[in-house]
Amino acid sequence: MEMAAVTVTSWPASPDRENEDSTANTPQVAVVVDGAGIPSSLRSGCSHSVAWYSRTLATTFQRHLADPCVKMQDALRSAIAEVVAKHENTCDLAAGSPSATVAAWRVTGSDLEYLVLCDSSLFLSFTDGRHLEVTDDRLGQVVGPWVEAATAQRAQGGMSISPDELHAASRQAVELLRNTPEGFWCCHNDPAAADEALQGSIPLPALRGVVLATDGATRGIHLLGSHTLEETIEAALSGTPDELLRQIRAAEDAQAQSLTLQAVKVHDDATLVSAKIR
Repeated sequence: MEMAAVTVTSWPASPDRENEDSTANTPQVAVVVDGAGIPSSLRSGCSHSVAWYSRTLATTFQRHLADPCVKMQDALRSAIAEVVAKHENTCDLAAGSPSATVAAWRVTGSDLEYLVLCDSSLFLSFTDGRHLEVTDDRLGQVVGPWVEAATAQRAQGGMSISPDELHAASRQAVELLRNTPEGFWCCHNDPAAADEALQGSIPLPALRGVVLATDGATRGIHLLGSHTLEETIEAALSGTPDELLRQIRAAEDAQAQSLTLQAVKVHDDATLVSAKIR
C-alpha cells in the first residue's frame, strides 16, 4: 500500500488579503498549519506576519517529520523551538506574537501516523466504509463558556452586547487561556505545547484515504450545518474540493448576520490536503 499524489486546495478568506493557512507536503508527509488571524495589536511584539509564522512552521515541521525515527510530537516540539529561535532575538515575543494550529500525517512503513493540535482536523476514510474525524476541540470548549461568563452580567442587566464587544471578549479569552492547563494548546512560543497534541497510528491497508483540513474548511460540519463529515471527505478525495469550498462560502453568505452576532468572522481561510491510499 502507498499514498497517491497529495492534493492541496486552499482559499483565502477574501481575495484582497494574504492566506494565513500554509501547507508543506512530500509523498510521505503532509502538514497543514492554520495561522491565528488575530489583530496586529495582540502581536505587537513581533514584526512578522501570521502568514510568515504559518509558512515557516509548516516547512520546518515537515522537515523534522522527514526522519521516521523522530516521534511526531518531538518533531513538532523541535519545529516550534526552531521557529522561536528565528525571531526571538529581533522580536519581543512576550509582548505578543503569532500562533497557529496544526495537523499532519506521515507514512512510516505500513502505517499512517497522525498528529493534531488545536482546531485543525484530520479525517480518515476506511475501506469498510467508516469515517473518522480527529479534532482537538479544547479551544471551543473553553473560549465559548469564558466569553459567556464574561458577558453574562451585562446581559442580565438588560444591556446589549455588540458583535465588536463579543469579538473583543473572544480575543481576550484566547490570550488568557492559550497554552494553559485550564485552557487550550496550540503552536506559539512554548515548544512544550507539542506534548499536548493528539496523535495516533492506523494501518495503511485499513484506509481508503486521508484528509487534513483547517477550521475554515470544516465550517460546513461544525458551524453551518451545511455538510456532513462524509460529504466533506468524499469531496476532498473525489477531486471536487473547490466545489465544497464554494458551497461553504455560499452557506456563510446566507448566514452572515448570525455569524457576525456570534462574534465569528463571515469567511475564513480554508484549506484541504488529501490523498487516496492505493
